[in-house]
Amino acid sequence: AEDGIDSVEKAKEQTVLFNKTCFSVMKAFGLNNRNPGDSEINFVKKWEQVFLPDIIIEACNRTIQAIHQPSFDYADKILLNWQK
Repeated sequence: AEDGIDSVEKAKEQTVLFNKTCFSVMKAFGLNNRNPGDSEINFVKKWEQVFLPDIIIEACNRTIQAIHQPSFDYADKILLNWQK
């Protein structure tokens, strides 16, 4: 309700968009062999409130380039810096 979702159609659309972004993040981090955990989902939800999916994926790519491993915390710091 807080996001203006007031119909089944809007709920389905929001779910599809979220899943696409979430799994794009997992792919960018090279985590294709599993579903995201609760804390990872929470990061993506937080990021989606502020950033477009392409920006989120870029932060994930830069995380891999910088530390050579997936890190939601590191990507979160990148995005927070960009937000400032």
